[in-house]
Amino acid sequence: MPAVLNDALTCLETRIKGQELQYWGLLVLVGMLQQCTCLETKEFDKAAERAVLFGSRLATKKSQSRALCLCSSLFWCPACQDPNRSLLCLRRALILTDAAIQIHPNDVGLFIDVLDTGIQLLRQGNEEVTGPFLTGLLQFCIQQLRYAETRSAGEPEEARIALRGAIAHLQLVTSEQEGLLTAHGCYAKIWLEELVRSRKPAVLAG
Repeated sequence: MPAVLNDALTCLETRIKGQELQYWGLLVLVGMLQQCTCLETKEFDKAAERAVLFGSRLATKKSQSRALCLCSSLFWCPACQDPNRSLLCLRRALILTDAAIQIHPNDVGLFIDVLDTGIQLLRQGNEEVTGPFLTGLLQFCIQQLRYAETRSAGEPEEARIALRGAIAHLQLVTSEQEGLLTAHGCYAKIWLEELVRSRKPAVLAG
């Protein structure tokens, strides 16, 4: 591993304090790694695994979820094309989010972050992120928003707005990939259109 990269990782691991600063440090590192196409595969893997390990050890479940969401893009970028590891990070982020909202129901917006990341991976051609997977994740997001509304003092308005944006984004992506959609993907698109037209899900009410 190049010395400059090792030094950057070591600085992140040992010198940056406070989980918000640590997250932003990880964001910068991931952005740098995504463009490091000159690295050998083993060197990239070592650096990426250190980044994932660092993110998974942040102080709270919320921070860990955000970090693993971020790291999912680390394995589907110009420097690395590993759809399975990318999806694994996304699934781990989803599990961490579920744990986070048991503590703080208003953190339900983390589910939308996972959904947004999945949509972006689909748009970038990650074949492991499928229409049925995102449809199921969207349904799960709606369920969790409803759950949060029953447990929190106020309505999670920001998460609701983010969900509407995610639905619009997913519609755009499925429209762009019209000729590539499988039967399941077509079903996902139809389901989304019906969901947007319907007034039944309270969490989507504007």
